[in-house]
Amino acid sequence: GSFPCKKEGFLTLGHEFAGTVDAVGSAVKNFKLGQKVAVDPNSACDKCTFCHEGSYQHCSTGGINNTIGIFRDGGFSTHAVIPETQVHLVSDDVDLQQAALVEPLSCLAHGWKRLNGVNVGSNVLVIGAGIIGLLWACMLHLHGLRKSVTISEPQEKRRELVNNL
Repeated sequence: GSFPCKKEGFLTLGHEFAGTVDAVGSAVKNFKLGQKVAVDPNSACDKCTFCHEGSYQHCSTGGINNTIGIFRDGGFSTHAVIPETQVHLVSDDVDLQQAALVEPLSCLAHGWKRLNGVNVGSNVLVIGAGIIGLLWACMLHLHGLRKSVTISEPQEKRRELVNNL
């Protein structure tokens, strides 16, 4: 298979990130220097069916072909230029490393809503122990699924991490 991404020129990766506002454009109304922010890597055209359904990550104009860190420079750089509509204020008492989990946690929230029926006693298979898989394991554990979750992971180092959760 293939994964859609920028095919020409250079690209700085990183679609799950947070940071501190270092500069603002003249049209920016909601943010000021020094504020902590989290970034939504997906944009919307606000015109297509996907956008109207709230699934703007599938928007062919914005989301899927314009994602920060996949089609546009992302969070592995020292600075990133992000449209105001894709920036969300983070409370001062939240650490930036925690705030960087906003995007992967939003994926879990979306998935949890779609599952709508995982109860204690359900058997669950989580495929992969990357950030999303580990967050799923933690969330399922918090919802009482402590003995019925299996995590499939080929990398020994990640399997060890899972066993230490």
